[in-house]
Amino acid sequence: MPANSFEEIRQFVAAFTGASAAQIDGRTTLLGDLGINGDDGDELLASFGERFNVDMSAFEPSKHFGSEGFFWPWAPLHWLLLRLRNGTPEQKSGRMAISVADLVHAAEKGVWPSCIGRQRP
Repeated sequence: MPANSFEEIRQFVAAFTGASAAQIDGRTTLLGDLGINGDDGDELLASFGERFNVDMSAFEPSKHFGSEGFFWPWAPLHWLLLRLRNGTPEQKSGRMAISVADLVHAAEKGVWPSCIGRQRP
């Protein structure tokens, strides 16, 4: 990966999410900071793997993103309880965070490491 990989990945994430590239840094998380979840998260990571030639075979979407279309009679109560919990959105939902720095690391290595996304303090 060239030396400007961070900038390329930042621009890629900004284009995919519609966020301003100026607001994205290495600590920016896909779920917590950019609100990427469900199928959108799966699509972003699949596109990322193709664009930056990263082997994504170790990527497990359910560890990082929730499912879409989640609804059952108690869903509003479930979402309310999640909002009341302390912590990052990832901690509240029991998901592991993926930061832009994690994407840069994976692009540099050419493979999605299974250790990416460990919960941060």
